[in-house]
Amino acid sequence: MLQDLPYEIQCHILKKCKPIDLVTISSTCRHFFNLCRKENLFVNLRITLSSKASQLLNASVIDYMCNHETLAPFYHKLLKQCKTLNIYYMKESTTQEVLKIFLKGPNLVKLSFYDCMGITSSFLQTVLQSLPMLSEISFVRSLKFLAEENTLGNCHDVMALKIMKKIRFYSEPSVLSFEGCYNITDEILTALYSPLDGKQRLESLSDLNLSNSKVSDYSISSIQKCFKLIRVLILENCVNLTNTCLKSISQMIHLHTISLEGINSINNVKNLCNLDHLKVVNISQTSVKSLQGLEDLVPNLDSICAASCPVDLSFLSYNNTDALKEIDFSNSSYVSDNFLSALSVPNLKRLRFRGCTEIRHGTTFVDILSKSFLLTELSIDWIKSLNLEFHSAVIEKSPYFYWRLQILSLSHSNVGDEVLKTISQNGLPFLKTLSLGGCRNISDNGLAIISHMTAIASLDVSHLNLITDDGIGTISGALHRLEMLIVKGCVLLTDVSICSLTRCRRLKYLDCMQCKYISNEAIVALKSELPRLGTVKYTTRII
Repeated sequence: MLQDLPYEIQCHILKKCKPIDLVTISSTCRHFFNLCRKENLFVNLRITLSSKASQLLNASVIDYMCNHETLAPFYHKLLKQCKTLNIYYMKESTTQEVLKIFLKGPNLVKLSFYDCMGITSSFLQTVLQSLPMLSEISFVRSLKFLAEENTLGNCHDVMALKIMKKIRFYSEPSVLSFEGCYNITDEILTALYSPLDGKQRLESLSDLNLSNSKVSDYSISSIQKCFKLIRVLILENCVNLTNTCLKSISQMIHLHTISLEGINSINNVKNLCNLDHLKVVNISQTSVKSLQGLEDLVPNLDSICAASCPVDLSFLSYNNTDALKEIDFSNSSYVSDNFLSALSVPNLKRLRFRGCTEIRHGTTFVDILSKSFLLTELSIDWIKSLNLEFHSAVIEKSPYFYWRLQILSLSHSNVGDEVLKTISQNGLPFLKTLSLGGCRNISDNGLAIISHMTAIASLDVSHLNLITDDGIGTISGALHRLEMLIVKGCVLLTDVSICSLTRCRRLKYLDCMQCKYISNEAIVALKSELPRLGTVKYTTRII
């Protein structure tokens, strides 16, 4: 009996339960009624409401729970102490009625809208007014759908402008995201930060995400004047921006992180050298071959990301890189054996060289890794030259190099069972993420080696044609912390593998696409056994 267990264990079990389960458990007997009432079980709750949930959870059901003699105290407690609310695919007005009841919780700190349609300005205003503790609000692929009772047809820009003029932020959120909202323009942003009733809005804003929007240099100038505390500015794929915007950005004295990913019209970052607090710069996915001022920035940076970017990185060989803790030069043609021989990054913690095929021998790379005593993440996917000989040389020079790693990505490289045996000879007690997709020399013996890496929470073994149900059974019985598993394209797997995964009680994500011997019935049975399992990708079999 559960109630015969020690008090601490009962509390620990209850803290793992979903909100609706807590309500049910508390109504079973007086013991659990008092236990749930005494313990603060709802502090860190995250409620996710989607269109699918709204079909099951309508206003009448919630009204019944709120007024039920036994359930009401706990349900009201849930609403009061919930701090995070994620809203997905909201389309119907009935869902808004459900949300109004959810928003009675005055302690919500984070509110996110994902792919939402049918949100009116009056409804959004009600939301903001009822949440005095709100500090972060995000519109992910949502704002372009904001409408005013469909009176404006499909004029999304006009709708968004009308709403922005009406919004009053009662709690001054510090984080505001418009990621994927393509219709954000200068006029809409101006309406957002312009004063309302004589009072400035969003004065405490620190994080602003304008990815994939139509903002121009003028908007950046206005943002700099209105928002004095900006620390994180994400401008990915804002193609209308030019070098002029960096003059305004250079006056954001608190700026810590900036992302200029995908902006090909910026080729001079000298103005950013004036920012004493700037530590993270992202210039990935640009086609600019010469980025002036970048070498002057590097001595003060903690992180630099130049993935898929043709920028000349040779200045790193003679520049001071002691402060760098993270570098991402994935798919860079400048990362070669000669480049590595002159590179020295003693305090490096995260290293990503995915697709750097110009690394031919790996001898100089071994020297860098053997001196990186703080490294916790290593991503060297798609580099065929880094074989068993390379990994053996790393172990020989630094026996406990792999022992320190938390993230290791070797996908589509020359890795087999022998390599896994070599890198795990001293154990991998801290490894949480392992990616081996496309390493076709790995068999069930390799999975048996992985089964000893008990800290793994995310595992990618996709497109491994040699692994069978026996291998999956081995890891499912040993990796009790596993939350994410990718076995896409493992053509030998059957329903037996899916049945064995019922032992992975923490599993949340499973990708078994292109596994032709896995049936729909097995997937359905697995979902019923694992309450935490959310996303399952599989190929539907038609018989």
